[in-house]
Amino acid sequence: MHIAATISFEQYEATLAAMRKPAERKFGKTKWLRVFFITVFSFSLAIAIKTPSTQGSALVGFILLVLLLSALWLWAKFRTRSCLKQAYKAQEKQLNGQQMEISESGISGQWADGSASYQYKWSAFERFMDLPDAFLFLPNSVSFVRIPKDSLTPDEQQTIHGWAQAHIK
Repeated sequence: MHIAATISFEQYEATLAAMRKPAERKFGKTKWLRVFFITVFSFSLAIAIKTPSTQGSALVGFILLVLLLSALWLWAKFRTRSCLKQAYKAQEKQLNGQQMEISESGISGQWADGSASYQYKWSAFERFMDLPDAFLFLPNSVSFVRIPKDSLTPDEQQTIHGWAQAHIK
């Protein structure tokens, strides 16, 4: 199968979101340093609030700290999308117009300008994801090969899905 792959910013954003694994919480791995600092901070705040001479300034300092942390969290949340747009712009020529060849042996392709190419056997992929608009193949945790479903017939989609299930553990 031969296709020309394309991806919009919204699809790029959804692809990266799908790649993120849910946080793996390790029970029994308490971060004691963090617990220590939170405990010391809490006791310091409690003592400062109970002491008449520092009561007002400690409360104001605590409120300012909470406001500052909230502002930093909001800034980081909105800055993330801006950084993602910059990353997409830098990679847009590589992501759009790729000429891909998909066969029983794997996936190969090259950029539209011919400056680079790639070739993966099915066994080279760590994971495979069947998204609503694309097949997503992950050779590692930070890169992907995306095959848009709108460039495939239903039979081709079924064939690719079968190859992926048969070869990717």
